[in-house]
Amino acid sequence: MKFSKITILIIIAGIAAVLSSCRKDAVPDSAGRDDALQINVTAAGFTFGNIGTKAFNTGYTTTLSTGDRIGITVVKDGAIILENNIPYVYNGSAWNPVNPASAVHYFPGSNIDYLVYYPYSPVMDGKMTTAEIVANFSPQTDQSAQNAYDASDLMTGVGVLNGIILSVTLTHALSLIEFNFPTGVSSVLFEIEGGATLIPFFFEGAYRYIARSQNHSVVLTGSYTEGSEKKYWQLANVMLTAGKTCRINIFPPFFIEGYMGGIQVFYTDGTNEIATITDNGILKLVNSAGKTIMRIVLLDKGNKDYLIGRTTEQPICLKFDANGDLLFRPAIVGYVPIGSYAEFQKINGDATSRAGNYRQEANLDLMNMAWTPVGNNSNRFTGACDGNHKTISRLSINSASMDYAGLFGAIGVGGLVQNFDIIDVNITGRNYVGSMVGHSEGSITNCKTDGKISGADYTGGIAGYTTRSSIKACNSGGSVNGRDWVGGITGYLTIGSSVETCVSNALVNGRDRVGGIAGCVFTANGETGNPGSTINACKSAGTVIGTGNMIGGIAGQVIRNNNTVRNCYSTGNISGANNVGGVVGNVNDSSVEYCYATGAVNGTSSIGGVAGLVNTGGFTRNCVALNPIVQASTSNIGRVAYPVGGNLIYNLAWDGMSNGSGIPFTGGVLVAHNRANGKNITSSQARMRTTYVDYVDSDLPAPLGWDFINTWKINEGNGYPTLQWE
Repeated sequence: MKFSKITILIIIAGIAAVLSSCRKDAVPDSAGRDDALQINVTAAGFTFGNIGTKAFNTGYTTTLSTGDRIGITVVKDGAIILENNIPYVYNGSAWNPVNPASAVHYFPGSNIDYLVYYPYSPVMDGKMTTAEIVANFSPQTDQSAQNAYDASDLMTGVGVLNGIILSVTLTHALSLIEFNFPTGVSSVLFEIEGGATLIPFFFEGAYRYIARSQNHSVVLTGSYTEGSEKKYWQLANVMLTAGKTCRINIFPPFFIEGYMGGIQVFYTDGTNEIATITDNGILKLVNSAGKTIMRIVLLDKGNKDYLIGRTTEQPICLKFDANGDLLFRPAIVGYVPIGSYAEFQKINGDATSRAGNYRQEANLDLMNMAWTPVGNNSNRFTGACDGNHKTISRLSINSASMDYAGLFGAIGVGGLVQNFDIIDVNITGRNYVGSMVGHSEGSITNCKTDGKISGADYTGGIAGYTTRSSIKACNSGGSVNGRDWVGGITGYLTIGSSVETCVSNALVNGRDRVGGIAGCVFTANGETGNPGSTINACKSAGTVIGTGNMIGGIAGQVIRNNNTVRNCYSTGNISGANNVGGVVGNVNDSSVEYCYATGAVNGTSSIGGVAGLVNTGGFTRNCVALNPIVQASTSNIGRVAYPVGGNLIYNLAWDGMSNGSGIPFTGGVLVAHNRANGKNITSSQARMRTTYVDYVDSDLPAPLGWDFINTWKINEGNGYPTLQWE
């Protein structure tokens, strides 16, 4: 017998013509005829019972195949056997009697029943009703092999005569139990009402067992092995109905500590179910397969309600006190596990919890529920939170009046956030807005975000505002929209902060001080005792658009106290009004070095392929402008930068660069053997390592000296330099 998850299939049997071998006196009431019947068999599939899901409501098809045997008994008046338990075998196209001398014949008259069943067994000799056949049939306890499973699938039916054609539809007389487990499970065993140990058959990703139907609900108890650990489960109130599949999802349960009683579980698809937690602390959910648990309600603790945001593919553990209030679970290797929306929010509880160490234990779905950022400007998070390379999806904040908006509102000195992967972000705030944190004085490492970030001032893809903070190995995608101080990674970088080995693919939009990595790198006057800030080894690949001034592919503005943008490149198109550059829009008392840009740069005034305006005390050195277009519509343009008291040293520019429809390049100003508009290089030279490392000539007496050992790499002759960490 074969079976599959498809629609109903009908098997039409052939003709078994055995006429000459039948003796008349062996066929009572045959009216002297020697007519052997033609047998047509249809096998009906299982249908789903009370425990099932809409995804599988088409049922399971059963297909009788070559070698399968049925038994046929002919009964008159429900009491007289005319032909007893005649075995027929299927050859792939027709049903034939196993013994050609013993065929089933046509009997005229009324009250003649042709009782047919599968699989054939001599035990059924003398059985005159379907009930008797079912009562004398025992499914095998070990159905782990297909032949044992097939032999346990009792089907019965009563044929209908049309001349000498006997047609019968066999229906399943027993119940099919289907167990669904997580991947990697083995050694599945179970019992029905504490009876014998039963072993199911594994087929198409599920475990199946054909069991006797019951006229009452039963308790199933079982075990399975996952990895090296043996796990147990129990499920009450299971109905086993003849011909129906009872589909049971033995996915990892809730392990509840500190609460016993009723619990209602709500799923994100709008369904829910009620279960009971007993003293073993296990909550077994029936209809949970492939679903996300939105929230749970403790029915015996005043309906206390907790958001979860977890799929049922992994165990979900929670701990409560005697009042039904959520508690943190014990730390594992120094980190408190976080496995639910509610536990993550509990970090906000007090100064102690905000200083704790936490680790995300599973992927979380925040379900677009209104998120309260962890920590704020008055109560900052100062602990450590490790995302453990799990994802957080559908983080949502929608409050145009909220400051310090993000997964974390504010991270204080010593705070650490690392290894997060946030997708489907949708955050709208006011000032200090970022997907990871609104304002950081701590460290953010190896975090990835993608989605939509919107704010006013100090808005960034990772962090809105960073003070004495580091952001390292982070990745931002989607879009970042703000007013002033807007960046693909951070809106504002100040007082000894750093952004290193980060990439932004985000579309960045704002008004003033808008950058692909940072909106502004700034150290104010009077803060000379504080170190400058640095953007190093970063890449921006997104489009950067500003409606105002100081717009750059890496940073909008870099100003005061020797802040530095180093070893960075930008490939997106950059546009704004004044002070617009492929790498930095405005440089003042700071430096841009070992950088290049390949995107088009468009603006009104003070426009450059690397830097827009280089003010007094500013440096643009050892950089390369590879932009196809650098365009200023009114005044002040340079292929590399436009200097006003600033310094341009050892820069190169592609000789095919166009000024678009803007004002023409001036031809450059010679400054210490270098052209302000950049020493010309060809497309071929731009794809050669030597150009960036040791190229010199009479107009460029010293090489650029880029570090191709620790920082840069190049596919020689085929591409521009990229960073080692990419």
